[in-house]
Amino acid sequence: MIAFGWVNTYQAMIIPFTASATNVFLFQQHFKTIPKDYEDAALIDGATPIQYLLKIVLPLSRPIIGGAAIINFTYAWNMYLWPMIVAMRDDMKTVQVAINMIINAESSNNWGVIMAATMVALFPTLLLFFLLQDLFVKSLVGTGLKG
Repeated sequence: MIAFGWVNTYQAMIIPFTASATNVFLFQQHFKTIPKDYEDAALIDGATPIQYLLKIVLPLSRPIIGGAAIINFTYAWNMYLWPMIVAMRDDMKTVQVAINMIINAESSNNWGVIMAATMVALFPTLLLFFLLQDLFVKSLVGTGLKG
């Protein structure tokens, strides 16, 4: 991160986790379930490969995209060690690091403040899950396509 000049930047906390082996596996398994007949039918109808991707593959992939988004966001949001390493300024600290700082402070018996901070940290994850809940459940169940 020092070589990129990304210390104390949001890029250092976001970009390294945009690529994920879990996503590659999830998408590969999903794309294997899309029948080859869909591509053949699209080509016969005159669709270009980009049109096939945008009009057939992506709509069929909405559940897996939603599931991957929830998994990746939760993973990145709940990180503790990486933000401590790359964000040393106080205004760049994440809420998880701040909660630990509150717990380790001399007045660590103030559990009301600690629980309130924990709820603040939990809220974005819950909000994203409730917004994408249907897609997440469909990504776990599958789309029902037979390949």
